[in-house]
Amino acid sequence: MNREILISEIKLVSIMGIFPTLLSYMAGQAEGLKLFIEAATVTYVLFGYFLFAFLLHVVVAGYVKFHAWCAEDTHKQKIKYLFGFTGPLSEGLLGIYRVSSGALLVLPILWKYHEPDTIELYQVVALEVIGLAFFFGTYSISSVAKWAEKISNNLIKSTPKSGAPY
Repeated sequence: MNREILISEIKLVSIMGIFPTLLSYMAGQAEGLKLFIEAATVTYVLFGYFLFAFLLHVVVAGYVKFHAWCAEDTHKQKIKYLFGFTGPLSEGLLGIYRVSSGALLVLPILWKYHEPDTIELYQVVALEVIGLAFFFGTYSISSVAKWAEKISNNLIKSTPKSGAPY
């Protein structure tokens, strides 16, 4: 495990998921929390879109890792352009995972505190495990994104500067 990425993800999940969940609860109790969760979750279609963008970024990074060293400069320019496009799109998936992870880590505890008769301990534990799974998903995605960024930076260093990517 990369300690730097792990610490960064703990901070980001806290800022993007845990703190907003707690603030929503403090502002409006269960109703405020419900509104936040509804607003923070995305549809499967949007989630799939961001997942596709991330996977495209990984495929481009893998291609570059194994083939771009022998590519012509024009081809490297196209790949560099594609990296610049897919990288930020894949960040959307990380944002979704960070918010979901933070919310899932704190939601069961708040639920058990606010309405203890409506949730069993095993359900709290199950939701916490799902929250931790989402957290390790953010760590994994972030690690792969850093790997792709490193490859992109190496490509940029080896590509002469020119105007347009095409």
